[in-house]
Amino acid sequence: MKVLVVNWRDIFHPEAGGAEVHIHEILKRKPPDWDVDFVSATFPGCSRTAETPWYRIIRLPNNALFNFSFFFWWIWKGRKKGYDLVIDDISKIPLATPLYMKKVPVVALMHHIHGKSLYTILSWLFATYVYLMEKWLLGVYRKTPLFAVSPSTAKELQGLYAYQNLSVVYNGIEKHPLSFEEKMRKRSSIPLVVYVGRLKSYKRVDHFLQMAKHVLSRFPEASFVVAGQGEEMEKLKTLSAELGIQRRVTFTGFVEEEAKNTLLEQAWLMVLPSEKEGWGIVVIEANACGTPVIGYRIPGLQDSIQDGRTGVLVEEETPEALAKAVSDLLGDEKRWKHLSEQALVWAGRFHWDEMAKDFYRRVEGVLKEWSDGKKI
Repeated sequence: MKVLVVNWRDIFHPEAGGAEVHIHEILKRKPPDWDVDFVSATFPGCSRTAETPWYRIIRLPNNALFNFSFFFWWIWKGRKKGYDLVIDDISKIPLATPLYMKKVPVVALMHHIHGKSLYTILSWLFATYVYLMEKWLLGVYRKTPLFAVSPSTAKELQGLYAYQNLSVVYNGIEKHPLSFEEKMRKRSSIPLVVYVGRLKSYKRVDHFLQMAKHVLSRFPEASFVVAGQGEEMEKLKTLSAELGIQRRVTFTGFVEEEAKNTLLEQAWLMVLPSEKEGWGIVVIEANACGTPVIGYRIPGLQDSIQDGRTGVLVEEETPEALAKAVSDLLGDEKRWKHLSEQALVWAGRFHWDEMAKDFYRRVEGVLKEWSDGKKI
C-alpha cells in the first residue's frame, strides 16, 4: 500500500520536536506492506531526498512557504503517484489537505493548537498571519478522521469546530520503566532538578531559572540542569548570570537519548514551565525514569501529568508558585517516593509498540469505511 505522510518537519530537522518524534516512531512500526513517502520542508544544509529504513523523505522548499510548495507538489506530482492513504501530520499552518485531496482517504494528526502562543515566538505580523490561518484552516478538517494526541487538545479542537470524527491517540516512549529500587540507586545524592526540551520562548525556561533562584534559598546544595538547544540559549545563560545562579545551573545543549535517560534517572524532579504542550512526551520519559514532573496546568500537561500521583500541576503560572511546588516536594521524601513509584506505573502504559498498534487499528477502520463507500 502506498502511503503519503506530510509534516512541515521531518525527524532530521534541527527543530524537530514531539510531533516529529511521534510520527517517526509510529512509522518505525508500520505494517510490512506499507510503502511510505514522507514529504517535509527543506532546512539549511539538508539534501532534497533522504532514506530511512522505514520511509523515504522528499523535501520541498522552503520552511516558510511549505504550505504553498506542498500544494503545488501535490497538484503537479503527488496526485499522480497513486497513494492509497494520506497522513496529514498537522504542524504550524494546517495544509488543508481535505480541500484538494478528494480521491484518497486522509487521516489528520493534531498535536496542539498554537493559538496566541505564536506571539511569543514570531513577529507580530507573522504571528497574526499564522494565528488566523491556523484558526480558519482547522475548520477544513471537520469531516476528516482527526486524531488528537491528548484529551485536552481534543477538547480545544471541539471548542473551535464541531468535528465529526475526532478521537485521541497517545504518544509513547521507547524506554521500559525502571524499578523503584533502580531509581533510588541512580538518583543523585543531592537534589537535582532538570528541564529537558527545546529552548523556545513559549517553553518559558526563564521561569525555570527564576524558580531555581527561589529554590536555592531553601536548598542551597541543589543543582539544576537545562538540557536542550534553541535560539533562547544565550539569553538564558545571561539571565542565569544576572540571577547569580550560574554556578548551580548547567546548560548541556542537545543531549543524545542515552545521556537524556541518564540525566532523568539521576534527577529528583523535572520541571516544565511551558505555555503550551500537545502532550509532552518528555513527561512520560521522565516518569519511566522514576522522576516526578512539575508543570503548569495547561492543555497537554494536564493529561500527561497526573496531579498528586505522578507529579504536580501548578495553578498560578509564576516562577514563585513553581518554586513553592518544587521546594515542598524536595522537602517531603515520603511524598516524593510515592510520586516516583506511581510515575513508574503510569509510564508503563505508554510504550510505542502499544501506541502504534492503537494508531494502526484506527487507521484500518478509516480505510475500511473508505472502501465500503462511506463518506469520510
